[in-house]
Amino acid sequence: MLRVIVDTSDRLQTDAPSHLSDLERLQARLVARGEETIDLGRFAPDLTPDPEWLAAIAAEIKKPGAFRPAQPGTVARFQAEAQAWFGRRFDVKVLRRGLVLTSGVKEAVYHLAMGLVNPGDHVAVPTPSYPFYRTAVRYAGGIPVELPLREAQDYLPNLARLESQGPLPRILLLNYPHNPTSTPPDRAFYTDLVRWARKRNVMVVQDFAYGEIYFDHAPPISILTIPGARHVAVELHSFSFTYHVPGLRLGFAVGHPDMLRAIQETQSRLAAGPPEFAAAAAAQAFGLYDRVSQANNREFTRRRDIMAQGLDTLGWSYRRPAAGGFFWVRSPRRDDVRLTRRLLLKSGVLLAPGSAFGEAGEGYLRLALTRNTSQIEGAVRRMSRLWPQRLKRMRGTWGPSDSSA
Repeated sequence: MLRVIVDTSDRLQTDAPSHLSDLERLQARLVARGEETIDLGRFAPDLTPDPEWLAAIAAEIKKPGAFRPAQPGTVARFQAEAQAWFGRRFDVKVLRRGLVLTSGVKEAVYHLAMGLVNPGDHVAVPTPSYPFYRTAVRYAGGIPVELPLREAQDYLPNLARLESQGPLPRILLLNYPHNPTSTPPDRAFYTDLVRWARKRNVMVVQDFAYGEIYFDHAPPISILTIPGARHVAVELHSFSFTYHVPGLRLGFAVGHPDMLRAIQETQSRLAAGPPEFAAAAAAQAFGLYDRVSQANNREFTRRRDIMAQGLDTLGWSYRRPAAGGFFWVRSPRRDDVRLTRRLLLKSGVLLAPGSAFGEAGEGYLRLALTRNTSQIEGAVRRMSRLWPQRLKRMRGTWGPSDSSA
């Protein structure tokens, strides 16, 4: 029987799977063979949602019409609760038309690209960064312009250099706290950025997905705390890492009304948006924020401190995060991709190679704080087998290895 030949689109062939995707497939094969692995590569929340909020979700699911698209009254209730929370969290008043419910941050970036980018438009994309930014721009027909972020500049972009590279971009994509380096947002930089973007008519999209993970009682600031920012920027917020529901695809966008309209109009053409039960439950989640946030950050602080202790015993050089969910580590071997593959095969520990986040990430490793302190200790012990000369010092720090390590 003849089979139809299927050729995938050029866009799928252009955006090949990343080095991290290759490692994840290798990890899956190891697990299928019965080998135990510890995943510090992906930021997949392992904490469970607040019990009170789970009860609210369960109650909303039982209501008639729970699975239809979110209704106008429910969306309006969500907006009101989100506005009130934004005012408490950032001391910024947001107008109703300046805030929209979204199906998560990733979808919002794609919808913004499809709604604002014309074929051939230039969009500035930071490097290192999460790869889907480039993909979203290409899918919309735009041209991603690399915006290098350097350690020497604390991973903040050089706007003067961006101007010297050629035509100014229509849009500047940013992500603070930064994935993969966990650099927190900087008020002085935001102030300069808003002034620069308004003067040059450049739209700013700020992905704030990791903004509610922070340490040392220093919550990251919103770009919208800067005067004039709502005339130039949209900020994207996520429920995934605050309330531990990445699969529910919930978030909201706040800022420039016309940019938000592009999200709404594109979303209405390409998707139905969150279901009724999810939007109703999301509106209730804001009332639990203080308790949830405090519990989250107590746990993430414990994980950060144990990770730092382990990396110290390994002798690895790293940035100690003040916010965000990652450690950005200088690779102890020049080839970060080869090292992460060797670590996975020899120790069963998955780390993300810096090269997966663009050329500027080469020579680094990203470690995610999505495992408990015991698993982090076990992962470091496993990795120490590749550096046995440090094992004695490690045992002095944490005691003898247990069977899981």
